[in-house]
Amino acid sequence: MSESNVRWMNELLAEKIAQYELPFVDLSDEFKRFFEAKQVHFEWENDFHWNEKGHQVAAYALYRKLRTLHLFEHPWNERGVLQ
Repeated sequence: MSESNVRWMNELLAEKIAQYELPFVDLSDEFKRFFEAKQVHFEWENDFHWNEKGHQVAAYALYRKLRTLHLFEHPWNERGVLQ
């Protein structure tokens, strides 16, 4: 997976959010790690919207972030939905 040409938007958003001391989850890193590990695409062939696997990767990343902030508890094990 090549570097995204929209990485700058994530960096700008992270910077702005930090000014308000809010948490930020950069999903581009999650998608990159997942693709490198599994070689499974997370977007549809004909556009860049997430497919089912993309939604799973995003949901699990957000779930982990919420758990670290103690804002969400769920009985899933640490492997979560991507087992």
